[in-house]
Parts: sequence; structure tokens; C-alpha cells
Amino acid sequence: KVEVGRIQLGPAVVRDGTVSEVWVEVDLPGDDLATAEEQVSKRMQKKGAELDCGFSLSIPIAPGSRALAALREAVASEQEEDADIFFALKARGAAGGAARQLGEGFVSLRTIVESGNELVAVPVALSGDAGTLSVSVAAVDALRLAG
Repeated sequence: KVEVGRIQLGPAVVRDGTVSEVWVEVDLPGDDLATAEEQVSKRMQKKGAELDCGFSLSIPIAPGSRALAALREAVASEQEEDADIFFALKARGAAGGAARQLGEGFVSLRTIVESGNELVAVPVALSGDAGTLSVSVAAVDALRLAG
């Protein structure tokens, strides 16, 4: 389970008059864990520095499933970033137009494997001083199964 709770926007984003709505796109390891649509939060009007994202995605991980195979492959990969869950803060202006990325951050599934602990409301700093996300990842049982 992956959750994004609070978004604390950086001062530059708060002052940026070209940003009227924001959302978070989550990029899970592997291609078989969730659809692209499932990995996008609701769009939120920028009404201040702090927003409640309320994003939650649960992925059933069963023995023998493609999702378990993808998780196992991500954690075992020689490329460290293959085991990362990426979070991108996206924005659009009031007049619409193309979406733009304000910043990106990540958490590593390997951190969960090594510690044996779930991540609960962990602050994830976004690049470009875009802000901070409060992220929770409940994956200990799934990672033990993948191990």
C-alpha cells in the first residue's frame, strides 16, 4: 500500500501565480503493479502552502502473481533506482495548458527490506525546492514474500 497524505508546497510554488492546480504522480517499480491511471492522485486547487492529497493505492501481492514477480525483480536488480517508488509533483495553470513537473522525490523499497519497518508519514523532499510530501508505504509482508 502506498499513500501520500499531506503536501507542503515550497515557498516558490506557493508564490508562483502560474500554478493553480497540483497533483502527484506515483511511479512504482516494474510495469505490472498498477495502471498509469491508478498511480495519479486527485487534482487539488492550490489554496495555500499545505494540501491534503489523500492518495492511496493498494496492490494485492499473492504468491505466484505477476505483481510479486515484478516486486522481486525490482528489489533484486543491480540498479538501485529499480527498487525506488518515485513521486512527481505536477502542476497546471488556471488557463489549462500543458502539465509541468515541479519536483520529484523517492523512497526505496530496499530501505524497507533492510529495516523491516513500514514507512509511516515519512517526509519526502522534492527536487527544485518544490516542497515535501508525507508518504507511507506498507510493504513489509509483500517484500518478505518476494524475498
